[in-house]
Amino acid sequence: MAWEKSGLGQMEYCRQNRLVFSRFNYWVRKLRPKPEPAGGFVAIKVKRDHPDHSGKRALEMILPGGARVNFYHPIDPAFIKNILF
Repeated sequence: MAWEKSGLGQMEYCRQNRLVFSRFNYWVRKLRPKPEPAGGFVAIKVKRDHPDHSGKRALEMILPGGARVNFYHPIDPAFIKNILF
């Protein structure tokens, strides 16, 4: 971005270029590239407090695309690690 190349802070750049700081800041945030998750994986939590055959979910994984994977029995964290890696 031009203001980064100028070496000026955002407020000084806005002052020198007659820009409204709040609008400038909005567009800087909006146009800044969003970081992508490393490897496309997300953190999961394993709950061990559900009894077997309770009918309640022991684990739900929500994938980045929105797909859900449900387990209805307690799952060993090592099993999850093995299927993900």
